[in-house]
Amino acid sequence: MSEDDAKRYIEYFQKGMMTEGTEHRFDHSFALKWLEQSRTIREEMARREAPQHYKSLVREFEAEMASYVPKTKYDTFEANAIFSGVLKLVDEACGAWDVKLNRPVVLAASTALDITPLALPSSDVHHLFAGLGTYSFCNYWSKMWSETFNCLSEAHGTVQMDRPKVRSALMANPHLVLLPLTMTLYYAANSTLVGYGPLMQRSALRMELLTAMEVFAVGHEYGHFFLEEGTGHIGDVPEDERSTAEEHFADAIGYLLCRAYGNKHNNWSAFCGAATLLFFRSVELCELVRERVGGAPIPKTSTVASHPPTKARVKRVCDLAGIYTAPDQRPTVTGYLAETALICDVVEEAVLASVDEFKRHEAG
Repeated sequence: MSEDDAKRYIEYFQKGMMTEGTEHRFDHSFALKWLEQSRTIREEMARREAPQHYKSLVREFEAEMASYVPKTKYDTFEANAIFSGVLKLVDEACGAWDVKLNRPVVLAASTALDITPLALPSSDVHHLFAGLGTYSFCNYWSKMWSETFNCLSEAHGTVQMDRPKVRSALMANPHLVLLPLTMTLYYAANSTLVGYGPLMQRSALRMELLTAMEVFAVGHEYGHFFLEEGTGHIGDVPEDERSTAEEHFADAIGYLLCRAYGNKHNNWSAFCGAATLLFFRSVELCELVRERVGGAPIPKTSTVASHPPTKARVKRVCDLAGIYTAPDQRPTVTGYLAETALICDVVEEAVLASVDEFKRHEAG
């Protein structure tokens, strides 16, 4: 395939997966206009991250974005800046497991504002569409969960969490319920978290969760590439169960690659599977709230509806964490995952109770 043909091929899919009314988000001139108008917000965010060097960081970012040349009509600087680095981490993790794709992976900006990237395997190259939808989802939820864990730590130290402790922390910090409530309601209305708004939160845990979630999301798509190449196998399953089996296989590959990344880069949330668990539970909470409030229908381009039930996916990943963890480390890993799941349960209960109360108030 020639370079021009490859460009037209990618643009065809980018145009097809785009949500109506979002075309402006993939216009580079719109991005440059945003660059001019949002300097104050960027400087404030950079100042929190690096008080001594924030102005130079902002100037460097602006220069890179202004000089970026889109590869296709719908290409974006953000998608390439974020996910080219994630692809390198996933490729590195493949090396740790001594596995390698036979065909190259080409990154393309996703125009779907969906939670997950999209894998498009082929006999020539594999295309991975990833962009703002995945980044926004992982970014906002990593901020939300890191804030929750930080508040729990401040309230109770390092003791093991139980329901009363988590509930008392939520009561003392109402924003721990308000934040996921507003995020899920926004998702229910828009089927994405793109455009939710500024959310200032900076901590080492937030960056740990964000990167781990992104590595898992991309690693999952690598699972589909391995299946396409025949180097991944799901065994003999009935045709009507094949799709589910393929998704579970991709989850396993995503988790194992995330684990390898975490092991090399000292990312506990990636290594033990907590980031994967939180990613799944965040998706589940968004969908539960959408169902409760009768939100916007899932876009036809969304991959959410095609995936197996979240609870089954969480259980399988937790089982894998136990299997692949050394016996002397297993109690620590499985205990941490159980504690993380309990925290998710209490937050989910509080958010859904708030949604139900809101609905009763509206009906009354």
